[in-house]
Amino acid sequence: AENKDRLIQQKKLGLAQTEKKLTEIRSELNALKVDPDYRQAMQSGAALQKELQAAEKESGSCSVRRQQLQGRIAKLADQEKGLYEQAEKARQELLLLADKRDKLEQANPGDRNECMQKNRELNELQILSIELKRAIQDLIAFKEKENEIIEFRKGIENKRYETATRFKTAKEAAEACKLLAADREKAMDQHTAYLLSKKLTEGAPCPVCGSLHHPQPAEITGDTDILTAEQEIAAAKEQFTNAEEGMRAIERELLIFEEQIRNKDAELEQIQLGLIKAEGVYRDKAAILPKDLQTLMLQDPQTLSHQGPQVLLPDKLQACIMEEQGRINDVLKAIDAWEKSLKALQDQHGEKNEALTEISKKLGSVTAERRVNEENLSQAAKDEEEALRKRNEKQESFKQFLQIWTVKDPSEELIQIADKDRKSHSMSLKADKLQQSQ
Repeated sequence: AENKDRLIQQKKLGLAQTEKKLTEIRSELNALKVDPDYRQAMQSGAALQKELQAAEKESGSCSVRRQQLQGRIAKLADQEKGLYEQAEKARQELLLLADKRDKLEQANPGDRNECMQKNRELNELQILSIELKRAIQDLIAFKEKENEIIEFRKGIENKRYETATRFKTAKEAAEACKLLAADREKAMDQHTAYLLSKKLTEGAPCPVCGSLHHPQPAEITGDTDILTAEQEIAAAKEQFTNAEEGMRAIERELLIFEEQIRNKDAELEQIQLGLIKAEGVYRDKAAILPKDLQTLMLQDPQTLSHQGPQVLLPDKLQACIMEEQGRINDVLKAIDAWEKSLKALQDQHGEKNEALTEISKKLGSVTAERRVNEENLSQAAKDEEEALRKRNEKQESFKQFLQIWTVKDPSEELIQIADKDRKSHSMSLKADKLQQSQ
């Protein structure tokens, strides 16, 4: 029974304590209770405060953007000024380069195509001068050969004349020997006839003709040495034979000389034909020359044999051609230097023009960007003005709110209200547990 009473007493004590705690919790809950109007007012104030902060932030952002745009515009304006000065400088340099180029173009030292054509013509003339020189050398060679053959023919003619003279002398000697032999034979015949006539008798036949009558027998005048006569006859015949052999040898020499003369005449004819042909070639080649150069050539190729190869006019022609080629080459070198200088000026002009184009593009881009930024600045000024107006409106509304509720910071008040709500909720849960534990 004591234990039961003790348990009852403990239970009552516990209930009393729980009730006390519940009372304390209810008292605290009442203290934590927030007026709904105040709560709503603080919520409205916090919202208004947030709107004011957003408006101030927007106003500040608009101001910063306006300032940024103003700085960007100022920077772009400086860039525009610098680019404009660069463009103007580039234009002046372009004018100077164009002036130099025009003056250089007027100082053209010559036409390259004309010089190249002239060089080709000079090369052809060079070849022609070589051909002319060869033709003249051929003429000289033919002329020298002709003179050589003529001189050789003269020598043969002289030899033939000498041989003919010798032949005449030999023939006369042979005739004399022949006459001498005939005379000696006649004398021998007369002597023989005389010897026969001494043996003839009337009525006896002649041993030569057989006649029986001898009306006029042979007689001789003077004494005849038969042996001497026979020796003279033999000597005359031998001399005649030798003379005839000498004549035949001389005739053979004459035939050889005649053959040599015919050969040299034929050779001379060929040489003269070659000379005529060479003269024709020379004249044809000389006729191709320009008229102002034809005076450098001999008009009569026949005079070449008297000139000698050291004064051949093609050499003078070649010297003139080489001199003219040197002049043309000097002009071509001047043209090369002129073209190089002109190309350098044109390249500089092109580079400067490209630079000016690039500057103009940049200037156009910067100008366009500046105008866009100016338009943006105008809009930013309007946006800033509108943001300031909204901020002022919110600021005025928030000021009126503060005057009505006399709080410093509705957002802080809301935080405190929320803290009270959390505490109230926690105590309510605690009270519910206590009630359940009874």
